Amino acid sequence: MKEFMFLVRGKDAISPEELSKRLGAYESWMHNLVSKGKFREGQPLQDASTLVISETEALTEGYFSRAKELVSGYLIIKANDFAEAVSIAKSCPLIEQFPIEVREMKIR
Repeated sequence: MKEFMFLVRGKDAISPEELSKRLGAYESWMHNLVSKGKFREGQPLQDASTLVISETEALTEGYFSRAKELVSGYLIIKANDFAEAVSIAKSCPLIEQFPIEVREMKIR
């Protein structure tokens, strides 16, 4: 089985009420991935970030910090192929508010 990273992006603000409604569905979705052996790990990310450019230069302000669709979290899932990974991402109940970039991981 191959591994894929889901880069979860924050698209639009979502009301706390709407988020609360969708979190139950998200928890069920995650439980389903775990029970099928498809979930490896994942975490939300803090908003603050630093772009390290070189050994002597790092930026905390700039285009990357104002991007509308910052990476807000990640998941690593297992799937047979890219098509299955995309299908799993499409089934996420939060996909409308939090688009997911699917990337296959290079396993060494």
